[in-house]
Amino acid sequence: MEASRIPRNASHTGFWKAEEWQKFAFPLSEPLLYDLVSKDQFELWQCVARIVEYVYGEGRNGWSEEGADVLHQLCLRHNILLEAEYGLRACKVVVHNLLHLRDVASDLEV
Repeated sequence: MEASRIPRNASHTGFWKAEEWQKFAFPLSEPLLYDLVSKDQFELWQCVARIVEYVYGEGRNGWSEEGADVLHQLCLRHNILLEAEYGLRACKVVVHNLLHLRDVASDLEV
């Protein structure tokens, strides 16, 4: 698999691919959101950013059992924080399905 796409010159963002935006946006979102959302919302967003980065990185490098376990812990943390911040009504099926990513990742192990 080819190496990940590093964002090109910021003056050419109109030509960036989705992968370049992902590499740029998730790390940059944390300092931008830090003072704009509550502490609890920020901690929840950090979980989302780590999950996306982890899925992307591990997917590129090949899943390991340890990597799948780390992903599962990140997803558990996200779901606990989501329920604490927004209540059980916010925990939809899609959120619950995060708990099954470890199984999917294990199935994809090379």
